[in-house]
Amino acid sequence: MADDTPSSERIIYEPSAQHPGWMTWDMRPEDQHRFNPVMGPMLVRSEGDGRARVRMTPTERLSNLHNNMHGGAILAFLDMAMFAGAKQAGVPFAEGALTVDAQAQFVAPVQLHIPLDCLVDITRETRNLVFVRGTMEQAGQQCVAWTGLLKKLS
Repeated sequence: MADDTPSSERIIYEPSAQHPGWMTWDMRPEDQHRFNPVMGPMLVRSEGDGRARVRMTPTERLSNLHNNMHGGAILAFLDMAMFAGAKQAGVPFAEGALTVDAQAQFVAPVQLHIPLDCLVDITRETRNLVFVRGTMEQAGQQCVAWTGLLKKLS
């Protein structure tokens, strides 16, 4: 049977007790069987007007044969970070949203066990679309440059 819970209510988005100043971004317990939890715990915080930072720490589960984060896992994190960052930056997703486009340029390998930050910058928002761009960085080094486009469902 399908669960009719809006996607915006499937996310646990609350202050993190372990990381002051950060919000959690996780699936509710009954949705832990879905794809999103594969990335592990994610955190999000505001970085000023229209900007946010989303953080996760890559583990072996997300590694490639070179013991770096797999490119597909990087793109999956990017997809989730666009939504988490946009919400933290103030974009209302009452009924959720969909990814229309995402492009990424891999600049440097992403190492395991070191926090990976995705900086999300809202460049424009219309009634139905959200244009985003940003970078991913690890230990102060840029790893990925990216752009994306989200479509609001409400």
